[in-house]
Amino acid sequence: MQRILSVILKDMHVSRKDNLITYMIIIPLVMVLLISLYLPLLENIELTFAFSRDVPAELVNKFKDYGQVALYEDKHKVIERVMALDDVPGITVRGKGYEVILEGNEASYVQELPGILLNYLVHGKPVTQLEIENLGVPVSPARAYLAAFFVLGMVLIAGLVVGFTIIEEKESRVLKAYAVTPLSIREYFLGKGFFAVGLSFALSFLSAFILLGNQATYGPLFWIVLMAIPVGLLAGFIIGTYADSQLGAVALLKGLFFFLMAVPLGSFFVDKEWQVLFYPFFNYWVVKALLAVFLKEGDVYFFYGVVTLLTTIPLLFFVLRQMRRRLSL
Repeated sequence: MQRILSVILKDMHVSRKDNLITYMIIIPLVMVLLISLYLPLLENIELTFAFSRDVPAELVNKFKDYGQVALYEDKHKVIERVMALDDVPGITVRGKGYEVILEGNEASYVQELPGILLNYLVHGKPVTQLEIENLGVPVSPARAYLAAFFVLGMVLIAGLVVGFTIIEEKESRVLKAYAVTPLSIREYFLGKGFFAVGLSFALSFLSAFILLGNQATYGPLFWIVLMAIPVGLLAGFIIGTYADSQLGAVALLKGLFFFLMAVPLGSFFVDKEWQVLFYPFFNYWVVKALLAVFLKEGDVYFFYGVVTLLTTIPLLFFVLRQMRRRLSL
């Protein structure tokens, strides 16, 4: 245990000393902070109302004085629009009155204004005929998606920091010194892994707190971050194994980071029937798990986390074998 602790302490020292590693940790946190400050501005742009086509055109036109309007074929399409990333209330016909459809996480004025306007614009319609349907989504989807990608990014950064410490050990010939010490390969990997675990939890929980505050459920988040750590280690060990210098690591990092982020991003623009194309990719599942946590979709997050592990662990073991051979550990 003492030898494992020495590896962890050495990685902490290298992380503080190396400017590139320091920037890798600090800059994403600054980005999270700036985005959290800018998000309220995005959430308070001109309001859009989503109407089903059975709402009279006269009423729809009156709403144009208070914001933008969008027409959809039926209630189902209106609900799909309401569930999108931005705050858009939906209005449909229900019996002899109207129904306001909300996610439930909108700003208070977005929740209240449609009902007030309906009561004002629909002459002779008492407010008791207005029914509000709350879809029960507790967190702004925009914040949830940003939080999911930033948490994944922080886990990746923790793994990449481990990769850069390995490169530093290559350049300073520390790895050759390890070969003649009692330190075993198992202890070496455990030391790197525990360091990544601590850094992953610190960075990811801090990012989630900055973006979501007490709206995040940190119990489920703990399990998903724990299951996602092999993803970060995989990225870090690839960098540490195949790059011989920091310059080479940066070049390799560009392609690696693009793949890790492009797959889940691309899945958002693909129809449900084609989502099966993304099933082999671990980064697809980890983002689904994080979104399930932040959007409070129930216990399905744990299933996604397990699939993340099942699709990551075989690759991680393969890279570890390559790493042991190439680094002569």
